[in-house]
Amino acid sequence: LRNLQMSEVFPDEAACLALPRVFGPNLLADELQCPNVPREWRHWFELFICTRQSAGFPFLHQDTCGVHACALQVEGTKEYILFPPSDARFLYAAGGNGTRSLVPSADICRGTVDLGQFPLYAKASPIRVTIGQGELLFVPSNWWHTARCVGEGPSVTLIGSFVDAGIHTEFVDSYWDYQAVRSLAKHGAGAIIS
Repeated sequence: LRNLQMSEVFPDEAACLALPRVFGPNLLADELQCPNVPREWRHWFELFICTRQSAGFPFLHQDTCGVHACALQVEGTKEYILFPPSDARFLYAAGGNGTRSLVPSADICRGTVDLGQFPLYAKASPIRVTIGQGELLFVPSNWWHTARCVGEGPSVTLIGSFVDAGIHTEFVDSYWDYQAVRSLAKHGAGAIIS
């Protein structure tokens, strides 16, 4: 189970959630700062549950519109594999907005990427981080990442996505591009942009 919107699945619990104060104000919550974003993005918390037998996250990606994310490990142990934004040219970006990698996530997690098929990946600089129960990982805007459960039991992770003043302008620009791509796809241009 992944990307379960807390506000939809557990609305009472979602109402009690807040980002750590160290991150400052979340501009997504402010209609004047971030107009027209979906309602669920205003208080954007998602739940991820996986085991060693299931995919932690099925693809290497950058988060939607370049938001920051903080991952709180509620239960179990999870390994994240992160790449700086400058590695994009080695990660075979694809999709309408270029935020998903063609390199298989499972191969990245296992360290078995086929360099015959993805030769540029050899120049990438993966950073592996393992977090356990009660630990928090900050994933900065535009960092590529994927994850997998590495513990014996299930992994339960709560992700909070947010926008601060440092990425506000870039977020607004990315959000309008995101909307344009969605509009094109809705009107039949999806084959052209994917």
